[in-house]
Amino acid sequence: MNRIASFRMASLRIVGAAALMMATGAVVASAQPQKVTSKIPFAFSVSGGPKMAPGAYEMVQMTGAVRAGGWTVRNAATGAAAMVMTSSATRPADVASSMKATLVFRCAGSDCALAELYLPGRSTGYAMAVPRIRAPETGVRVAASRRIVVAD
Repeated sequence: MNRIASFRMASLRIVGAAALMMATGAVVASAQPQKVTSKIPFAFSVSGGPKMAPGAYEMVQMTGAVRAGGWTVRNAATGAAAMVMTSSATRPADVASSMKATLVFRCAGSDCALAELYLPGRSTGYAMAVPRIRAPETGVRVAASRRIVVAD
């Protein structure tokens, strides 16, 4: 092989290695979990789990092939946590897009469940399954009809 061909091959290897490193870096950077912190002033449940006390909460997106699409909801003071799987949601027109994270709860009486999570400045977000809630006055399970929006 002559000198010019050898130089071209070495250049191609360097360019290829640099491209691979850049692509790998981009994949690693995009795999960083999203994180939202919010103060929730009332008790609520996550996907039908036990009630979580009012307080400061941290929601962290789970990463990895098995956990993709899930979030961990953790009370900052007590460490109590719940995991929830999500699907895609579109921000409703009446829930203003802001530079703050937005949580939407579905409530029946005083029982509330986390239903949606929107990251700052995005028009799409994450929807959680909201089970029927037992109405306090009748004991009958009903669909949550009232919405509470918390932007923090």
